[in-house]
Amino acid sequence: MFNEVYFTIVPKLPKSSNQSKPRIAIIGGTGGMGVLFAELFRKAGLEVLIGSRKVAGSYEKAISAADIVIVSVPIQAVPETILCIKPFLKKNQLIVDFSSVQSPHHPSFKKLQCSAISVHPLFGPTVKDFVGQIFVFSEQNKLTHKGVSFLKNFFRNLGGTIVDMTPKSHDSSMALIQALIHVTHITTSAVIEDARSKAQSKVGGKVGDKATFLEKVSTPVYKLHRAVSGRIFSQPAELYANILMTNPEVLKVIDAEILALTKLRKVVADKDYKRFEQTFNKTKDLLGAENVKQCMQDTSKMLEIINKK
Repeated sequence: MFNEVYFTIVPKLPKSSNQSKPRIAIIGGTGGMGVLFAELFRKAGLEVLIGSRKVAGSYEKAISAADIVIVSVPIQAVPETILCIKPFLKKNQLIVDFSSVQSPHHPSFKKLQCSAISVHPLFGPTVKDFVGQIFVFSEQNKLTHKGVSFLKNFFRNLGGTIVDMTPKSHDSSMALIQALIHVTHITTSAVIEDARSKAQSKVGGKVGDKATFLEKVSTPVYKLHRAVSGRIFSQPAELYANILMTNPEVLKVIDAEILALTKLRKVVADKDYKRFEQTFNKTKDLLGAENVKQCMQDTSKMLEIINKK
């Protein structure tokens, strides 16, 4: 059960007519996100039923009594789970997939007779406050259901932001926002840690001795990289493997990154200062002057916290 500290506000039900409260089934309700949302809905006074593959018959029992069925399982298990629960679904129900990848699941949803949407909460199960958190909604079939507006209003009442996207546009965006950022930090960390290991072995230091190399001469940007990388590596490898390997848009982005690095390598090898400055300033202009200024202020605050440790 989640500790009380995870909920700094008590969720309120959306204001509506005399509509009865929907009953919610969570398939995979014993995982991190499943537990988070089960507790959240219960705190709002909603009845929540849990379906777990570890408990025989729990899928059918939970689904049969629910108005909204939420699937909260690992990405690669979504199609199989939908196929497994399909016999228990009714036309008047709404099925919701909580997933970081959406377009590969589209064929499975299209075969259902009930309404289907994907919702991607852009945060993890350790979130302490929902104010400013983003929920991406993607329609998976053309059937409408009042449960969609209920969920949108519910998350808005928490202080969340709702973004509507198609499954394909969602996955294209996540390939950049999630996958590319993960890839760059994972690969950069691998290069740094390999160099650290080799340098320490040359001087007889222990690889595990974090104070013997690099940290003593850390720059502000390196400290920020370490902080973000540490956040990534605090999660299980399976999470990132699923995001990278199930999103059909990821390889395009990785190829684009490799091409960009190849071009930059040539600029550096040729000592082409003019070309580097042009590339740098073009990217800076795309980011926008106000955004760059704000990022500088935000990261300065982050560094104040990091430097106090």
